[in-house]
Amino acid sequence: MLIASLPLIASIVGVAAGLEAQARSSDIKLDFSTADAPALQQQQGQPVTFRGQPLNVTHRQGPYHGNVAVVRFGSQLLLAARSIEFYLSPRSALPDYPQDADPSKKWISWWVSRLHLCSADPGSLQPLSCSEYDPRGWRGEECMWNAGFESLGPEDPRLIVWPGKGLFVMITSKPWPLRRGSTKPSDTHYDVYIGIIHVEVARRYTNYFYKMQARPPFAIKALSAPIPLVYGKHPRIPAWGHIAFPMSLQLLEETNQLMIGYGSGDQVPRVKLMDLQDALALFEQTGGQQQQQQGRETDKAGAAGGVLD
Repeated sequence: MLIASLPLIASIVGVAAGLEAQARSSDIKLDFSTADAPALQQQQGQPVTFRGQPLNVTHRQGPYHGNVAVVRFGSQLLLAARSIEFYLSPRSALPDYPQDADPSKKWISWWVSRLHLCSADPGSLQPLSCSEYDPRGWRGEECMWNAGFESLGPEDPRLIVWPGKGLFVMITSKPWPLRRGSTKPSDTHYDVYIGIIHVEVARRYTNYFYKMQARPPFAIKALSAPIPLVYGKHPRIPAWGHIAFPMSLQLLEETNQLMIGYGSGDQVPRVKLMDLQDALALFEQTGGQQQQQQGRETDKAGAAGGVLD
C-alpha cells in the first residue's frame, strides 16, 4: 500500500452549488471516453512489454475504467480512476517463468492497471480531463506470483481529504513497500465515523455502512442494511456477476449528503449521492442485530472513508 500527497490548493465555493443541482439521491454513471481519450489512444498504440521484453499477447480485452474515487477538494471535484486491461501470454515467453505440463495452463493471465487523476464537472460530476499518475519508485519492477496469474500497475485508488494537511491518494500495488510511516490525526469533533465495508460470498459482493467510534479504541458501533448500489458483471470472469467496489466516501456537510465513488463490475465507474438521513435509516432496518450507541439520532457523523479530521 502506498500513500502519496497531491499538492493541490483551492478555495471552497462552486462545487457545492453544482452538487446541489443533483437529485438528493442519485447514482451516476461516469463516462471517461472523452476525458481520458489521449492517454487511452497512446496506450492502445504501444506494444505490450514486461521489463523491456516484448510479449506476444492474445485475448486482449479493455481497457475498462472500473473502480473510481471522488472527492471535493476546495473548489475542485477530483476523480481517481483505475483502468484495467486483460490479456494472455504463453508462459514460455518468459524464460524464468514456471512451466506446466498441463496444456490448459500454458498461459499467463495478465491484469494490467493504470491510475488516472481527473478533474470533474461540479454540475454533472463527469470527468473533464485526465492524466496518468503513478507515484511508485519501482514502476515496471513488480514481483511475480509465478502462478499463471499476474497483475501489474497501481490498483484501487482512494482519495483522502485531510483538512489542514492536503489531499492524499492511496493505492495498492505489488511488491508491498517496506518503508512504513504513520501520522496521527488531530482530535475530532465527531462522535462517530461512517465507513463502508464490503463482503464477498460465493463471488457476490454486498456493501454496508458501519458506524465506528471516532476516538480510541475506535469500536464498531453498528452495521447497516445493504447499500443500494448498482452491481455489475466482471468483463473477464462471468462467474463474478454481482460486483460493486466502493473506493471513496465523503460527507458533504453543506448539503448533508454522502458522496460515494465506486466501480460496478470492474468496468463501469459510478458516483452515488445519498442523503445522510437515508444512509442513517439503513441502520434502523437491521433491528437488534447490532449494538447501537445511545442517542444515535443525534450523532454527528464524519465519513471515515473520505476525511481524516
